[in-house]
Amino acid sequence: MPKLFVKICGITDLEDAQLAVNCGADAIGFIFHPASPRHVQYESIRSWSKDISDSVLKVGVFVEQSIAEIEDIMSICNLDWAQFHGAVPHKPTQMFDSRYIQAYRVRGNQTDQPIHHYHPTPNAILLDAFNEESYGGTGHSFNWDAIQHIQTTSSVPVIIAGGLNNDNLDQLVQTVKVYGIDLSSGLEEKAGKKSVEKCNLFKEWLAHYRAI
Repeated sequence: MPKLFVKICGITDLEDAQLAVNCGADAIGFIFHPASPRHVQYESIRSWSKDISDSVLKVGVFVEQSIAEIEDIMSICNLDWAQFHGAVPHKPTQMFDSRYIQAYRVRGNQTDQPIHHYHPTPNAILLDAFNEESYGGTGHSFNWDAIQHIQTTSSVPVIIAGGLNNDNLDQLVQTVKVYGIDLSSGLEEKAGKKSVEKCNLFKEWLAHYRAI
């Protein structure tokens, strides 16, 4: 496992998927929540997901969708992990076998819902900024001082999301020790489209950080 696990989310086409892989991403995320400006149709991904390097995890991002729907999309698109936002209809089935991320939104020093210990256990939990109208991708960060408190309540690795970009990554890694980071809007030129310039700057930052 690399020094810092990196997931780049909000991928909508093969060009951006390959750009994320070139950046050094360990995982890329596809959002299947219809209300998101980064929403993708699974029929589209199915046609080009096979062209993505097998060394990179493909993650489907779901918001309060049924386990049956999630299983269908993961199978059709040949995805590796699922990422759950909001209330999970019922506990993850054995199909996931720990191949999933459970997301929580942070408000103050607390998550928006208790950190559950599902079976099977998630591979990681993801912490994002709380927003009344969105489950992520807002470009807003949260109080990173809360991470240490939350980490003590979870026995699984923690991935940080929410407003991460090339301007605040140094501050994050100097403030807290985290397993991984998740970037989306911070690497975009517009919602759903990654910026080559921002991705190249991130690639330089990541290579330097992992070499230290």
